[in-house]
Amino acid sequence: MKCCATFVVAAALLAARPAAAQGSSGSSGSSGSSAMAEALFLEAKRLLNAKRVSEACIKFAESQRLEPATGTLLNLANCHQLEGKKATAWAEFIQAAEQAEQKGQTDRAKFAHQQADQLKDKLHMVVFVVKKPSAQMEVKLDKQTLGNAALGTPLPIDPGEHRVTVSTPTRTWEHVMTTPPDAGTSHVEIPSLEDAPLVVVNEPRPIASVASVPHDRGAAHGRRNAGLIVGGAGVLALGTGIVLGVRSVLLENQADDEEATAKRFPPGNINEQRQREASLRDRDDASTNRTIGFIAGGAGIAALGVGIYLLATAKSEPSTKTEGIRDVRITPLAGQHGSGVSASFAF
Repeated sequence: MKCCATFVVAAALLAARPAAAQGSSGSSGSSGSSAMAEALFLEAKRLLNAKRVSEACIKFAESQRLEPATGTLLNLANCHQLEGKKATAWAEFIQAAEQAEQKGQTDRAKFAHQQADQLKDKLHMVVFVVKKPSAQMEVKLDKQTLGNAALGTPLPIDPGEHRVTVSTPTRTWEHVMTTPPDAGTSHVEIPSLEDAPLVVVNEPRPIASVASVPHDRGAAHGRRNAGLIVGGAGVLALGTGIVLGVRSVLLENQADDEEATAKRFPPGNINEQRQREASLRDRDDASTNRTIGFIAGGAGIAALGVGIYLLATAKSEPSTKTEGIRDVRITPLAGQHGSGVSASFAF
């Protein structure tokens, strides 16, 4: 009977949102936001009853964003618990308990504390161990920056795949980890970035340079050389743009395949979550490649035009001139957000 009574209390606390919304938000939100929040909440309940847990959690989260309410937060925590995101649910139950206590909602506070206590022993923790700490080092877990105080401390984490990114002004190290759904502790050792296997240069830097062209060959000869160099750089940049464009299309197709694979698994299944997360990453990569490809292609077309112009005008220069281009340098650039070629010359 105690189990049944607990279930009835839980159902009553999670059943309706309007009273919770009124108690928590009052007149802080507009009537339009309240209406949208209510519609999202009801749709989330329908999806949850239909066992479409992941979709329901998204609706609950958006309802909470539009009009924060303790009742909605409790439902969101319960949904994330059903989805298998124990760490997220645990944090939300604690937040809901604090809100309920502040408002004198004893039953809700007690329920939220009970749920949080039950989840606490089931959490999987991760500890980030920094080999050589640095004041300029930034550590991110799934794009969320971790402060220095978080390093070396056991942190609750949801099961599934997570990306750890550690960066300094000159280097970046990335690590993909998969945490199990069971309770336990994982340790991630962050190496010295000097020894990191993955190094990306944040600021463009010269990789190689072409020796200076003597200035005593005449203006026509200098323009011709400049035209060939700049035009060649344009062809290279245009080719880079085409390659990135093709790659973006392939990534989009891969994301579609991953989305289709995700639908084959039951909602909330860890394989379904992994496929959806992989799909989102591939779409982000496709967008990045497409943008850089457009920029590289545009720069390539412009450089190719300049090269053709220099070649065309070189034919009309008198061959008796002795003053030409004093220095020509072509410098490939590598950077975190792309690559390219820099050409410079002095007349």
